[in-house]
Amino acid sequence: MTERASDDPEKLRARIEELERRLEAREGPADPMAVLEHAPMCVQLFDANGFSVYMNAAQQRFLGVADRESAYGKFNALTDPGFEALGVRKHFERAFAGEFVRPGRFSVDLGVFTEGWETRSNKAWVEVLIYPINGTDGSVNNVVALFWDVTAQHEMERALVSAQRHESLALLSGGVAHDFNNLLVGILGNAALAADEGVEPEVARACVEDIKEAATQAAALTRQLLTYAGESHTERLETNLGTLVTRVAKVLKMSLPSGVTLALELDDADARVALDRVQFRQVALNLVMNAAEATSPPGSVTVRTRVVDASKWRSRPAHRGIAEDVAELVEFSVEDQGSGMDDATIERMFEPFFTTKHSGNGLGLAAVRGIVESHHGVLEVDSRLGHGTRITVALPRHFGAASEPSSTGG
Repeated sequence: MTERASDDPEKLRARIEELERRLEAREGPADPMAVLEHAPMCVQLFDANGFSVYMNAAQQRFLGVADRESAYGKFNALTDPGFEALGVRKHFERAFAGEFVRPGRFSVDLGVFTEGWETRSNKAWVEVLIYPINGTDGSVNNVVALFWDVTAQHEMERALVSAQRHESLALLSGGVAHDFNNLLVGILGNAALAADEGVEPEVARACVEDIKEAATQAAALTRQLLTYAGESHTERLETNLGTLVTRVAKVLKMSLPSGVTLALELDDADARVALDRVQFRQVALNLVMNAAEATSPPGSVTVRTRVVDASKWRSRPAHRGIAEDVAELVEFSVEDQGSGMDDATIERMFEPFFTTKHSGNGLGLAAVRGIVESHHGVLEVDSRLGHGTRITVALPRHFGAASEPSSTGG
């Protein structure tokens, strides 16, 4: 008769232990290295001296490295010129000093690495987190860099902003065209009067002066419209936001519905920010025109600027994306006297193509959010049904020499 395992207690016990080991191996925690290898985000590890000592498969694909092991120990985040060219060395220096660094989104071109690394020119937009790993003595043993490739998202946002800019330009040009038409009526009327053979010379001269004044105003309107159209590329300049808001307001007032006024409450503080002025005009136009359309005449839209401590925003869970090295923010807020919004509308108001208007396409506020986030800023909406709405944009304050916008451009 064949002996069965169940007939021998020792063999049965051994069989059970073997099955338990297999089950434990099958259900046990995953290998941490396997987790990193299969992670969709890019992971790169640097030693205490700044040299790259590990990268996962996603990072290898992103960098275009044929053999990652051959790259270990060759590239130093603190001294390699490639890291300086990418603009990330300063962030690594902070991480090696023990800081958790959140540089945000920026453009990279991996073609800066030209020696000792099999790489391709790989222009992309990435989101980055860099943080230290401390040893038992508190010193930094390693630094980890996490990368997200957000190129597709960035390109989509650019296309959205471009499409919405055309719509907002058409809206603005409608208001300018109305004023321009009024000026033309005055020019034609004065020209006809001055051309009358029976008119007194003094009257004719007065008509000519009126024509010159109207033509000057028409030229100013044209310059303002061309200024808004501006360059199509992004050019961020140090700018006093209060000064820029004052000049943008002159154009916005032309487009407000009848019976709605624009009030400015601008802080005297030096509210300097680094921004693309054309894109900021787009933000201001969208927020002000939305507020004006929500306000029943007679009513007003209030625009405010002020400088605040960054901790006022950073302490809120929804706004922890503000860079750690930003000490102060410049707020730009637009408040209306409309009917306000419910929570469901607030939740979706920045979604592309979501709109509560009969004639809107839902691109305006989506473009606003994209522009603000690309400037490393944050947004806040304060609204209740029956109590109006206030939308606040906060941008990092800069302390360099401001390049003030000219009267005809920028």
